Amino acid sequence: MNEKLAIMAAVCLLAALPTTARADVYTDATNDLFTTSAPQLDIASVVVTNDSTNLYFIIKVVGNPILTNWGSYAIAFVIGPGGATSGNGSAAAISLTKGLNYWATCLGWGSQKLYLYNTNTLSWVTNGSIAFANSSNSVSLTVPFTSVGLTAGANFQFDVYTFSSTGGAVDDLANPNQASSWWNVPYTNSLVFTYPSSTSSVPVSGSINVPVLEDTNTIIWRNPGKGWVSYGTTFPTSLPAGQQAMVNVIYFRPPWATIEPSENTFNWTYIDNAITSARNNGVKVAFGFMNADVEPYITPNATPQWVFNAGAGYYVVGTNGGYAATNFNVPYWSTNPIFFAKMDAFISALGQRYDGNTNIAWIDLRNYGEWGEGHLGNISTASNGQTIPSISVGELETNYIKPYLDAFPNTHLVIPWGASMYNSAYAWAVQQGAGMRRDGIPDWNDGSDITFASGHGPAVIEYSDSYDNLVAKGLWTNSAVCADILRAKASYSQISWSSDFLNNFSNSMASIENQMGYHFVLTNVVIPQWCSSITANSITMNWINKGVTYLYEPCTVAMALLDSGNNAIGKCWLPGVNPKGTWAPGPIIVASTMSFNAVPAGNYQLAVGLFSSTNQAQPNFMIGNKSRTSNGWYVITNVSLLNIAQPATNPTNLTAVYSIGMLNISWPADHIGWTLQAQSNSAYVGISTNWISITGSLTTNQMSFPIGQSNQTVFFRLKY
Repeated sequence: MNEKLAIMAAVCLLAALPTTARADVYTDATNDLFTTSAPQLDIASVVVTNDSTNLYFIIKVVGNPILTNWGSYAIAFVIGPGGATSGNGSAAAISLTKGLNYWATCLGWGSQKLYLYNTNTLSWVTNGSIAFANSSNSVSLTVPFTSVGLTAGANFQFDVYTFSSTGGAVDDLANPNQASSWWNVPYTNSLVFTYPSSTSSVPVSGSINVPVLEDTNTIIWRNPGKGWVSYGTTFPTSLPAGQQAMVNVIYFRPPWATIEPSENTFNWTYIDNAITSARNNGVKVAFGFMNADVEPYITPNATPQWVFNAGAGYYVVGTNGGYAATNFNVPYWSTNPIFFAKMDAFISALGQRYDGNTNIAWIDLRNYGEWGEGHLGNISTASNGQTIPSISVGELETNYIKPYLDAFPNTHLVIPWGASMYNSAYAWAVQQGAGMRRDGIPDWNDGSDITFASGHGPAVIEYSDSYDNLVAKGLWTNSAVCADILRAKASYSQISWSSDFLNNFSNSMASIENQMGYHFVLTNVVIPQWCSSITANSITMNWINKGVTYLYEPCTVAMALLDSGNNAIGKCWLPGVNPKGTWAPGPIIVASTMSFNAVPAGNYQLAVGLFSSTNQAQPNFMIGNKSRTSNGWYVITNVSLLNIAQPATNPTNLTAVYSIGMLNISWPADHIGWTLQAQSNSAYVGISTNWISITGSLTTNQMSFPIGQSNQTVFFRLKY
């Protein structure tokens, strides 16, 4: 636990100091079991706090008591003479020679009750009536003072055990060594801890560091802003269900002429039907519109004929490269004002209808070159032998990229990499937030051409040919293609148009899915020992982005308090936390505050969730952690919410005033919740380590002490 201190040394003669009152964290050695198969029963520490009514025990364990939900947890109470020196009222073969008065136990295999046995009356005094909760790394038990014959302020002794069925202790908090030698061996112990509970209604202040378990087994196929892309205008429902789950985007690239067959008459249904198909299957669409296509089924032109009829310049391409079945018209790519004006109007109309549509993953800029790939290739020579020059960098920026940037300020744009001569134009566009596409994987490039887009916009991979053809040519190996995808820092990659692709490549897809794009894993969280429903509560989260690039989609992080049914009783958005474009690959530290002002006081599960929008009811991002609820939250730990303000956490000063035989010590009111501590030594010793906590100081900001003759020097400090 981190400590913040304010120290004042007072050299004076005081009466005897009061006795201590505190809450504590009790630690145990880990990996000290006789077996490695039950990490959920390996005690790491126990946090004990209280208010005026209840005792709160949080048993931290090495494993996950939710995923591995067998085993039991128990607290032995020693509160007075006459306790049982053998047995505990349950089938567990555990005895405490100090004399057991009460035995509180809960079962890990589905029971959500705490059972309490009184060894003096030989009865279960609250049989099944006290609930408990568990998280991915802890089990929380709440024990009313009255149920064990105590009142707030009374000292008692206790120990904590884990066990299974009728055997002895698998682990014992008070025993730093291995407890039992095997499952069915009876266990007897005499070691206990003492807890001097506070008479205050404020639990111990300070912070706890909660480790969060990573899930290394789950492949997250569908997350916003990343995944595998199926080509076509409809979702591939013909695939087996397991392969359908791998698809996160459907992609199509029709000719401009398909969408605007006559000027200002638009076939929006073509796009809208694709969006509907994707949305109905839980995925998004991506698309681009070509101005030139040499495939034989595009007849006669990709650019609408009405554009040429309006006076746009063009040239004719015949059967170049063996692609085209008939001659077709291609616009001159430079110095063609009518073509540019008509294309700009088309792009503007697209933007007015589709910009900001949350069903669209990205839009390709397919408006220059063969297939819109940013090069002339097979259309660089007209059928009359005329050589068609490539456009300049400035023309690419002004005439082909900027119209899309203007029309789609709220939608991801992706630019096909066509030639190295345009690298400066690509870099300029990427600085505006565009992403990059690289066609020609694996034979024309290894993905390195587009790594510069990382941190700005998504990178997309497309293959140079069908999977079958690439295999037949000896150009495809699964490991090399996976390496190309990761080298490109890609967020998306193609599912090849081949029936054998998913059958032969799906295992490789799974091996890199959690590396492609982003992959957020929460490693630990630092929170207060308890949370306030009145003031904001600090939270520090340590994440790791195990992906190869950033998240480029809107994302907001929320914390929630869940009840035992995983219902969110309270939710708060973390101010200043924006993963989009800021959570780089590697470690990430997030510091923020949580506020639960409208939530009733009580015990809850603290959970985290990532949302695409604050308008959503439930989290829609998945992260690489265990303990995900059915409604999308990830449980971190159990927490108590109290109707008490959190104290200020900055170091402060103590003020001392002498008046009529009394030393009056005070500190700022916003530091109520800090503990005043003191130590008394001889004049020759000075400050040592024998600090004790002053009873009652937790709930005030001033205390008075009579001057006496018994102490030579007394030192005071505040501790948080």
